Amino acid sequence: MPKRRKAAPSPNIRIRENVKKDESSGVIRAGELYTMNAIKRRLDISDSALRSMMNEGLQPVPMGKRKFFLGEDVLKFFREVSCA
Repeated sequence: MPKRRKAAPSPNIRIRENVKKDESSGVIRAGELYTMNAIKRRLDISDSALRSMMNEGLQPVPMGKRKFFLGEDVLKFFREVSCA
């Protein structure tokens, strides 16, 4: 049976790969929306650490049963915490 040739990667696959790399890199972009899990992965923090940040002023955006965070809000939170 002849070997199948791999199809050339589409631009969408490359984009997804780049996002995967960013997920664990600590990069938070101001113009993006993040899930709680994405924030925990990117910042390498536990659930309790994220909840502590929420108690200290980080405001989630509730949508149904899920909570999201605006990148601007996360960056603002760290700026405020670092100045205090």
